[in-house]
Formats: sequence, C-alpha cells, structure tokens
Amino acid sequence: MNRDTLKNWQSRIDALSLRERAFLLLTAGLILGYFLYLLLIQPTWQALHQGRAELESLQTRLTALEIRSRDLASGRATPEQERLDRIAALQTQLAERESRLQARLGGILAPQQAAQLLQSILAQTRGLQLRQLHSHAGAPLFNRGSAATAAGPAVGRYNLTLEMEGGYDATRRFLQQVEQLPWTLFWDSLEYEVKDHPDAMIKLNLYTLGHS
Repeated sequence: MNRDTLKNWQSRIDALSLRERAFLLLTAGLILGYFLYLLLIQPTWQALHQGRAELESLQTRLTALEIRSRDLASGRATPEQERLDRIAALQTQLAERESRLQARLGGILAPQQAAQLLQSILAQTRGLQLRQLHSHAGAPLFNRGSAATAAGPAVGRYNLTLEMEGGYDATRRFLQQVEQLPWTLFWDSLEYEVKDHPDAMIKLNLYTLGHS
C-alpha cells in the first residue's frame, strides 16, 4: 500500500463521525479477534479436548484391566468360568420355576385321568358320538440341566385329541361341561366341519400337564 492510498484512507476516516469511527474500530477488533481464534485458540482447544477424551478412554480401560486382574488373581473369572457361572444361574432359575409349577399341579387334571373323564362326559352328552381319542406325551416344558434334575421329575405337556360327530347344540353342551370341571384342562384348538346338516365332524385338541 503506497502513501497516497494511505492518505486517502486516513482522509476518509477523518471525515467519519465519532460514532462511525467507534463502530469501525469495534469491527476491526472483532475481525482481528476472530483471526487470532482461528490461528491460536481453536487449535489449542481442539488438542486439549482430544487429549481429555484419550485420557478418559485410557482411564476406563485401566479400570477394566484392574478389575480383570483382581478377578484373575482370585481365580474366579476366566471366560470359561464366567460361562459356567451364567449357565448355573440359569439352571437354578429354571429349577425354581419348575418347582413352583409342580406345586400348582394339584389343581390340574392328571394325564391318566383326563382321557377317562372326557369319555365319561361324552357318554352323557346326547347327540354326540366319539369316533377317536388320541393321547400322547409332548415335550417337557423346560430344558433340564443338573440343577433342574435335582428338583424332581420333569413337568411335561400331554396332548389329547378327540374326534367326534354330532350337532352344534350337543357340541356346545359338551364344551360347557368340560369348562365347568373343577380341574384345569388347557384348550388348544377346535375344528368344526359340517358334513350332513345338522351333523358335523368335530376335532378338539386339549392338553394337560403332568410329571414324566
């Protein structure tokens, strides 16, 4: 910048009012401060922030290593031992659940009695004839481990399938009598297919629980 240009700018500044000069000075100060921030303060702040994050990460890893070291020193925390501990805890929970379920089986109809009782009710229901009755044991309710085995016999599901022939009213009466039993039978599915009105083929799937 030559002297003439400098004098020209000085003349322009001298021509400004006091308020305009103050505003110009403030603007120049803000611009200078912004460049100082970009050149000096911002890089320093970023480096400080990055260093703090790295320090926190190292501290977290160090804490985890200290805990791991103490566990290994005490001989209780190898990966295999941790897995075995989790399995043992789950088996204990399953054994407790199965024990509670076994305590409730007194209100559930025993598998050996269920088929006989259903046949008896069916024989007393006019307009409904039994064609076939199937019963078979299903899978245990729980996958048993060593802890569950110690709790007692397994609790399993026993499926009952009745194939009957009759009308709608007779079927409804039969189902009502089954529902009014003082024991518990669990409903699975009901198929009702009309063959020769009003007679239909009825397939009723039930199940009960019992010890295997």
